[in-house]
Amino acid sequence: MNAKASYPFDPFVDSLLGEKIMFVWKSSNQSSKDLLDALLSKTNQTAFTFTPNATKQTLMVSIPVQIRTLHSEKNLKEIGEILIGLADGSLTENKLPAVDITFELVEWLLTGFDMDEAIADYLNLLFGKEQIIDVAFVEKIRSEYIKEMRG
Repeated sequence: MNAKASYPFDPFVDSLLGEKIMFVWKSSNQSSKDLLDALLSKTNQTAFTFTPNATKQTLMVSIPVQIRTLHSEKNLKEIGEILIGLADGSLTENKLPAVDITFELVEWLLTGFDMDEAIADYLNLLFGKEQIIDVAFVEKIRSEYIKEMRG
């Protein structure tokens, strides 16, 4: 039996958070190719795919529990390590890159937690764009996200 084919994932089209990140990025007169290339480079990928459903369901139960615990302990650095490990496939629990799940978790943090500075740090881990991604950038992403949700 052949392994199931992976479906391509475009983080800036297939994710609402990704769409909003790209919107804010481009509104800062930055190149969309530059942001995609940075994410590919940081995660050691040539292309992204959706995480298989069973793996996604398992991770979307376990990782938020870990993040909540770390957040309550104010261990924000380790949350970033989990997110980048998930994105590049270096977590003990998951050896496949899961940028789609990483984006979902960052979206959850953006909408449910008051930690903009840490979110800026996490995005910088993913993109390596410290000079552009800061708290103001994160606030713009949230603003665009809320506009979208309100229709």
